[in-house]
Amino acid sequence: MIKKNKKAFSLLELIVAMGVIAVIMGLGITGLVSLRTTVELQGAYSEFVENLKSLQNQGKNSTSGSLGSNSVPFMYGIFFTSTGYAFGNCDKPTSNQGSCFIDSSLAKVNTLNKNVLITSTDPSNCSGIAFVRLPGTNINVDPIIAINSNGSYNINNPILKCVYTIKHSQNNTIKTITINLKNGTITLS
Repeated sequence: MIKKNKKAFSLLELIVAMGVIAVIMGLGITGLVSLRTTVELQGAYSEFVENLKSLQNQGKNSTSGSLGSNSVPFMYGIFFTSTGYAFGNCDKPTSNQGSCFIDSSLAKVNTLNKNVLITSTDPSNCSGIAFVRLPGTNINVDPIIAINSNGSYNINNPILKCVYTIKHSQNNTIKTITINLKNGTITLS
């Protein structure tokens, strides 16, 4: 009788190998979820900063005009909503007061990913900001004005800065945007 030397894996070896594969897959999936949340947060952050800088450039470079004549608005604003933010205009102040509104002709409402939230640390005074149209205004105001929760502003507002946080709800990662209203700088962290 000839003995055949059969080589095979034992049941224990197969279970150990499957366990190792399961651990490696679990780590990979966790890393993938973490990567997805980081990409979502960075995308919302980059888009928001790009829109802020675009509005700031509109204010710096637009020509003279007034909102009442349906030409160029006095300020270009960004307003925060429960699902994102929208663009709008602000009228020229009378007696240091003015109002802002979402302009449906240019209102680009950015709906953020449902896991990403942008919030103001002072929503009653910084529910939006507006970039002053500098050329031809002949008014001595700060380059950026805070818009309060009812859509109005005061050019003598004592607020020095507005701070906005962008947070991902799944891993609580936070990025901060600080806007200095006095010198017009935007600081990212």
